[in-house]
Amino acid sequence: MKRVITSINFILFVSMSLLSQTNYQGKLGYAVSPAGHPYDYSLLGEFFQEAADMCDGGVVFANSAWRDNYETSGLIPNLQKLVSTFQQDSSDYMNWIDFFHNACDSIKAHSPNTKVGTVFNFEHLTGVGVLTGFNQAYWGALDAIDTAKIDILGLTVYPFFSYKTANEIPPDYLYSVFDRLADKPLVITETGWPADSFIGTWISSPQQQVDYVHKLFGLITGQNVEVVNWLFLNYLMDRTDQTDFEIFRSVALRDSLGNDRPALPFWLSHCRSTSVTHDSNDNNHSFVLFQNYPNPFNSNTTISFNLPQDEYIKLTLFNTRGKVVQIIARGIFTAGFHKVMIDSDDLASGLYLYKLEAGDIVEVRKIVVLE
Repeated sequence: MKRVITSINFILFVSMSLLSQTNYQGKLGYAVSPAGHPYDYSLLGEFFQEAADMCDGGVVFANSAWRDNYETSGLIPNLQKLVSTFQQDSSDYMNWIDFFHNACDSIKAHSPNTKVGTVFNFEHLTGVGVLTGFNQAYWGALDAIDTAKIDILGLTVYPFFSYKTANEIPPDYLYSVFDRLADKPLVITETGWPADSFIGTWISSPQQQVDYVHKLFGLITGQNVEVVNWLFLNYLMDRTDQTDFEIFRSVALRDSLGNDRPALPFWLSHCRSTSVTHDSNDNNHSFVLFQNYPNPFNSNTTISFNLPQDEYIKLTLFNTRGKVVQIIARGIFTAGFHKVMIDSDDLASGLYLYKLEAGDIVEVRKIVVLE
């Protein structure tokens, strides 16, 4: 399934399959960030596969600016400059608003089900990014758009622009936007927290990333958020000596050597499939994959599931990179309740996911192995 959201840039969401979260019912994803980027895209296929395997389906986010002509490719297009300077020249911005409205009408005429929207930086829009000088709100930039033309709103959200530590972020941090959106859905197109230690006005560390993951899902619990994208999965290898490069490559969930940072398993731990109702000829019966017990475990644990009818099933254990570690069970199982025991032999401590496939139904749960 593909989604296209028209914004200041064209944004493509490539969603491999549906997933749901413990308290968050949308999807997780990353910006395009294969190992070695931006100089090496030879592992792009592996990156897409990892996103596809993430929680049994992830989202990949990409954007790019239009270029004025071939000769000036690589430079910031004039249109991009125009759109990003609303506060300096609101009349030019209104020209872009007219273009957006017309583009929305054209898109809907050809593809009525495509969701169209635009993207803002939350801290700049609301004027709360005081640590980076974003201390003036520009709600007019959003209010100028005909709300009937916005099916979905995109936000880049970087609370370290506003607070020194993740735990300082208040629970109502995003409410100013939620209140304005009413029933319209939101996509967080970029978010994250720096992990590398460098001079700045906020605290950067792997633990801060962990704290922010926990905080983030608290901020959006119960809200109409369809997608949350962490900025980079793999480290941005561009060594340009600019502060913004230093900051944003530091947001990656893996370090420059390719090692998982501590926040990655916590990010993935929000993956959980919900129970699905399966229709049979007689009655509606629940297809359920139960959470393993005990969890976490350090010796053995039991995975239970219920089948509404005889079914060929496959129960698989895989790591946070999407690599299959063990096929726990495979074959035809009769309708009813089943238990399968696994032990921790040959399993390193850490977070894993187990997936039950039965017909066209897939469910995923997290499982933690202790030392």
